[in-house]
Amino acid sequence: MLGDHMKGRKIIGAVIVGLIVAAILWAWPYAYYYVRAVLHPPATMVVINEVRTAGDGDWVELYNRSAEPARLGGFGFRDGDSPEAYPIPAETVIPPLGFFVLEEFGFGLGGGDSATLYGWGGKKVVNTYSWSEHPERPKTRGRCPDGTGEFVVADPTRGVANVC
Repeated sequence: MLGDHMKGRKIIGAVIVGLIVAAILWAWPYAYYYVRAVLHPPATMVVINEVRTAGDGDWVELYNRSAEPARLGGFGFRDGDSPEAYPIPAETVIPPLGFFVLEEFGFGLGGGDSATLYGWGGKKVVNTYSWSEHPERPKTRGRCPDGTGEFVVADPTRGVANVC
């Protein structure tokens, strides 16, 4: 009798292990992409690339220097005068080596100000840039070359590659 009871427990244990393995195999593709996005998100390859601070139609251009699309849903943007980050819309995706312009977020970029991009949840700083004065109109400050260079005063190239 005791032997039958142990066989029943072994069968139940085998069924539970089988269900766990099946669930892992089913969920693996989803878990893989989730873990990959959390541990090595392409969005951390997004940088502030160009800033217009003229006071009439300010904008900040972001650049994805990754070979993969960067999903910015859950990210935030903050100018130096704002008490909290403005959330970037959930559907925002920057294509590989592409651009995205932040505007009409309720921010105004001053002569001595900063722009900061925050990661998921608005806690971790992904990239920031500060300046001390407005460039001469209609100039902007942009990286040359895109994504990696120093900021220089140049003609605006909103949403496209900077002219160095």
